[in-house]
Amino acid sequence: MIITDVFFAIKCDRCEKVHDEIWANEEDNAVETAKENDWLCTVPGKHYCPNCYTVNDLDEIKINPPFPLAVKNIKGFVLSQIGNTPDLSEFDDRFEISFNENKKMFDFQENYINSFENVFIERFNGNFPKANKVVITIKN
Repeated sequence: MIITDVFFAIKCDRCEKVHDEIWANEEDNAVETAKENDWLCTVPGKHYCPNCYTVNDLDEIKINPPFPLAVKNIKGFVLSQIGNTPDLSEFDDRFEISFNENKKMFDFQENYINSFENVFIERFNGNFPKANKVVITIKN
C-alpha cells in the first residue's frame, strides 16, 4: 500500500540550510526541534540556523547580513547546471563554494562563474577514483 503524508522541516532564511535533525509530521514539532538545536525561530515568519545569527553580551540578536548576489547565483548555478551539491563556507573576508568535480566543467560554465567580480576557481586533484575538488572563492 502506498500512502501520502506531509512532513515539515525548517530551512534557514539566510543560507537555505535545511535543519535535517528531524522531519516532523506537524509544523510546530519541526520548529520546536529546531529551537532545541539553537535555531532562531522567534522572528515572525523567519528561521535562522546557528551560523546565520549572533547574540551579544546583552542578549541582543543580530542576524548576519544577506549573502552577496554572486554567492547565491554561483551556488544555484553549481547545483542546477553542473549537477553537484555544493558546500558553502563563510569567513570574515570571503565565501567558499566547494564541490567534487566528477567531470570537468565546460568552458561556458567556468566562464559564467568567472564573470562575477572577485571570484577565483581552484582545483585540487584527487587520487583516482576520487574526483577533483573545486573551490570557488568569492571575496567580500
